[in-house]
Amino acid sequence: MDSSTDELIKALSTLKSAMYELKKVMYEDNFIQSCIDGKINKVKKIYKEFPEINISLENDKAFESSCIHNRLKLSKFLWNKLYKKEEKKEEIIHRVLISVCTKGHLKVVQWLWEILKKEFKENNELKLNNTYKMALYQLCIIDKYKQQKQDTLQWLIKIKYNKNLKKKELENKTYIYILKYILKLKYYEEINTEEICNICYNNTSNCKLNVCIHKYCKECIEKIEQCGYCRTEIF
Repeated sequence: MDSSTDELIKALSTLKSAMYELKKVMYEDNFIQSCIDGKINKVKKIYKEFPEINISLENDKAFESSCIHNRLKLSKFLWNKLYKKEEKKEEIIHRVLISVCTKGHLKVVQWLWEILKKEFKENNELKLNNTYKMALYQLCIIDKYKQQKQDTLQWLIKIKYNKNLKKKELENKTYIYILKYILKLKYYEEINTEEICNICYNNTSNCKLNVCIHKYCKECIEKIEQCGYCRTEIF
């Protein structure tokens, strides 16, 4: 075999690889767009025709897109078919749930939350609480998705604090306001003392933080987000 033949074989091999990569990109783009559009039959067809498509946890755009666009049936298909058996799934669910909360899709958030609880079931209460706070924060941002966000916010508060807040109580409220409102009886308790508050230096420190037992007056304690002494975060 002469050198010209070798060069031709290499060129053909390079062309074949380039064509494959182009085909892969086209299939992946079509797959993701079908996920956005909620076309589950088309998604199944593309996956059957090109199973090499990269939709693993390292490339989860298809799953995230279907969830963000409120395609619950398709999201469940992708999860059960492609992601359910992989390890360390909690990171993708955490991130996607927060993203979905920017749109406020209640049914998708409920489904993702149930999955997350199972993934964080062993000694990960702290991580679950962190996800909860981040979800709450996104739902408190006022934008064009305000209506569906309020529905989801009501549900999220209900499952954790068993409080049935009306939409009027949640309307146009900030994240910190919501947290202080639902945690009002939880993050401090009133006490009897003659000590002076070390924030305002005017009132007595008649309230004690539950997270670290440091004391302030009621007026000041309802304004802070972390302890002024030890810097422990309250919420």
